Amino acid sequence: MSDLKLIARVAASIHLAGSVTPLRPKIPSLLIAGRRYVLSTDGGDLGDLAEEPPDSDEGFGARIIRGPVTNKWKYLWAYNTDRQRITMWRATDGNEKLEDSSRSQAARIARLDRKGQLNRVTNEEYRKVEAYMRKLENDTLEALQRYLEENKGDVQKKVDETLKGLLDTLRPKLDAQLDALEKGVVPLGWHPPVGVHEQYVVRSKYTYVISRFLEREFSLQKCEDYLRSKGIDVDAPGVDIQAAQWARDDLIQAIYDQYLPERPQD
Repeated sequence: MSDLKLIARVAASIHLAGSVTPLRPKIPSLLIAGRRYVLSTDGGDLGDLAEEPPDSDEGFGARIIRGPVTNKWKYLWAYNTDRQRITMWRATDGNEKLEDSSRSQAARIARLDRKGQLNRVTNEEYRKVEAYMRKLENDTLEALQRYLEENKGDVQKKVDETLKGLLDTLRPKLDAQLDALEKGVVPLGWHPPVGVHEQYVVRSKYTYVISRFLEREFSLQKCEDYLRSKGIDVDAPGVDIQAAQWARDDLIQAIYDQYLPERPQD
């Protein structure tokens, strides 16, 4: 007797009200490099969009606040069986939300498997999914950046241009420090991560040097002081109080994009 028939007989024997339909609902999928991957409603720590958000545990802790859900199939889970790693992306924009070992996520893997929302993949398939999601994320960010640029006011544009000028004057000092890394200099106070790919060690070193440089030479306070010295009053009525912060954040991201080495592929 098949499992589905057995389930139906058990349900009938205990007089469950209503008809029994032991069929799994159709799950949407996404076509990537010739294979269809099932989507999921499970957002990890963000909760399952197919379920009502729970109240906090016995009145303690935070409660998930969720607006109307128009599309609950927002996530894609890929279990790399070759590497014993599991990754979850938000399939709407390619943003990676979780990456962990299968051992740490064993309960979640079992739960996703029961719901038919888990994709088991080889390492080769995983790389294709990862590349797809990375491109989707980049395209989404570029579209958002274009939208923001097109809708910036004159003051924000002036703040952006002025702080870019400040950063350009600082670049030679940053370049000199990064050149020293290429020559084998170990940054004072930096501790290399252990047990990771060598490329992550290199990225860690660059991140450490860049972040310390920007905190010291391109802090928000120094940015605001520089703007004032150029006749831009960041506290004037009508000026966004976060104008300097927005401009600084965008410039810092551009610095990391330019200087950080690529992540390893394996």
